[in-house]
Amino acid sequence: VQATTTFAITGALADFTDVAGQALVDIYDHVSDSPAFRGFIDSHEPVLLPGLNQIGISASDHTSLLDNVIPLEPRPAGESDAARIGYLWGLYSGSFLNASLAYVQQIKASMPAQQFASVSLRQALDMIAAQASTSAVWYLDRAGRLHYFASESNDAPYDVTSDTPGGGEIASMNLNIDWDSKSYKSAVYVRGKTDAGSGWVISSAAGLNHH
Repeated sequence: VQATTTFAITGALADFTDVAGQALVDIYDHVSDSPAFRGFIDSHEPVLLPGLNQIGISASDHTSLLDNVIPLEPRPAGESDAARIGYLWGLYSGSFLNASLAYVQQIKASMPAQQFASVSLRQALDMIAAQASTSAVWYLDRAGRLHYFASESNDAPYDVTSDTPGGGEIASMNLNIDWDSKSYKSAVYVRGKTDAGSGWVISSAAGLNHH
């Protein structure tokens, strides 16, 4: 799903000369130094306020590159789904997306012939997944890497904690838990990446009878 972001750069107007010519946006998490957003500037507009100069910027994320159109690419029967994806990804993903296919799993070793004509790269990935397996899914991560799998094996980068985060942990954002009728906050349902990572987390201190 394509995402957008808006932000403002504040400073002296004379310092903004280079910003006007930039088309790409990379935003990093200041704690982990990991990519938080990658995309393209849709618009930038100076905002002049008393005592304050700003440029307001709107950008679409890099999933917009998945809408690049494949004019005509017939693919023969017998190749694997991973090989077919690698072929199309190498031609149509562009240099801004990550060329790595480390997270592309082979689900079906021998695919039927398919023809990709006047479809987007996004649609082509859907077509390949539909032919490979009813459980095949894909997504593009924040670093521009393609993930294609029936069951993803790589873990999330952090454990989420409601306490002060330690090593390998990150604090949840905007977490609100309502009190129940007994004034207990005794259970929270966590929706994880997989079924194994989802479920109720119950506070034993609050007791199992109130959740």
